[in-house]
Amino acid sequence: MKKKTGLRLIVLSLMTLSLVSCVPTYIYQPSINDIVNATITAIPDILPMTEAEEIRIGRSIAANIAGRYGVVRDPELTRYVSLVGNTVARKSGRPNLHYSFGVLDTDIVNAFACPGGYIFITVGALDIIDTEAELAAVLAHEVAHVAKKHIVKEIEKKRFLQVGGKVVGNYLNVDSHIFNRATLYGTNVLFKGYAKVDEYQADRLSLIYTSKAGYDPNGLLEFLKKTKAKGNISTDPDRTNGEEIMDRTVKLLFSTHPSVDSRIDRAKRIVSRRGFDNTKGMVLEERFSRQVNPIVSEYHKNYIDYNNDGDVKYK
Repeated sequence: MKKKTGLRLIVLSLMTLSLVSCVPTYIYQPSINDIVNATITAIPDILPMTEAEEIRIGRSIAANIAGRYGVVRDPELTRYVSLVGNTVARKSGRPNLHYSFGVLDTDIVNAFACPGGYIFITVGALDIIDTEAELAAVLAHEVAHVAKKHIVKEIEKKRFLQVGGKVVGNYLNVDSHIFNRATLYGTNVLFKGYAKVDEYQADRLSLIYTSKAGYDPNGLLEFLKKTKAKGNISTDPDRTNGEEIMDRTVKLLFSTHPSVDSRIDRAKRIVSRRGFDNTKGMVLEERFSRQVNPIVSEYHKNYIDYNNDGDVKYK
């Protein structure tokens, strides 16, 4: 009896083991949602660019811009542009950042904002401006790009700047390759154009900054109208040989910004909606003329445009 009972127990044990071995082992496999959520929670570990790193990149981008066009070395003009620029910058979202302003030695109509507060306006832009309120509006637009870190955010979004789950931050100071790529990419943004939403935001903030600084907010509208007029197609046979062309000095400006008509319409709506009291805003036409016009006139004496192809040379 005992032998049969023992044998029966062995058989039952073997049967139980075989049944258990037939049950598939459960292995956890994350769903797509789990994977996506895990990625999202990991990415916040990315380090944003520090202000010191922003300034370093901006300085390098500014050197690229200055090297491309050259800088007007007139202390009085630079002082005046800096005075107006810093007046509106103090009304921006980053009033404690040190802003530097310069004038580029080119007749193209444009202005540039580099990260860290390095801002340029061209002789060509000064040439079509008639009042300090207009100058303030153009500089305030560029200050807004800096205040909202538009180029910085574009650089941070680039995947090639991510190393080990960290972006830019720890690597700009130790990896010259990453720093150079960041600088090149930031420079390219200036010449290819910001996103439309960034340009519209800069226009809106320009109206706010200039109004807070005491300027007539219509300065932006006046400047935009002048760029539109300058960009009108020319049919002058003496200049175009019968062909219709756009004034070359505004080609870059128009190619990197939303349509000037849309910018004017939006600016008008903002002025109306916010109820800016432009009757009290400063225009300061005479002061602008006194500070800027002699330099612009001297520029035109020393340079000439030839063949309408964008090249300039000394007389």
